[in-house]
Amino acid sequence: MADFVLAQHTKDKIRELKGKDVKLVGRLFLKFQRDICSEYLMIPQALLLSLILHSKEKEKLANDGDSIPVKLIEPEGVTSLIKLVKKGNGMYVFGSQDEWKNVVSRNRFRVEVPVDLWSFVDGESTRFFVMQYVHGLNNQPTAKTVTVID
Repeated sequence: MADFVLAQHTKDKIRELKGKDVKLVGRLFLKFQRDICSEYLMIPQALLLSLILHSKEKEKLANDGDSIPVKLIEPEGVTSLIKLVKKGNGMYVFGSQDEWKNVVSRNRFRVEVPVDLWSFVDGESTRFFVMQYVHGLNNQPTAKTVTVID
């Protein structure tokens, strides 16, 4: 069984933001350089719809091409404003090509270093996602919800 643990500094940041509803979206395995350099990061729709997004967010993302603004806490600690966009292929993506390229340029994504993607809502009901490197683990991909902050 894989261990899913948020770094202490990330937990502290979530508490500072009065975060609630903290859940693991999934572990992302960047298998090839093209996964890192692509135009956007794809997230399976089923994960977000059934486990993460609230009903109002789902309504705003009802049609292909719809988007909502979210905040992304990147692995290197930068918080960026980015869009979560519904695509026609049953997936969601983070932002436009330029937005995702900016995220990639600020971080040290590497092939075969998994990234855990977490989600929470702050005290002002803003949706956040957190990307965290996973080092030194030989885990299998898994997609389940884990609550890590009481």
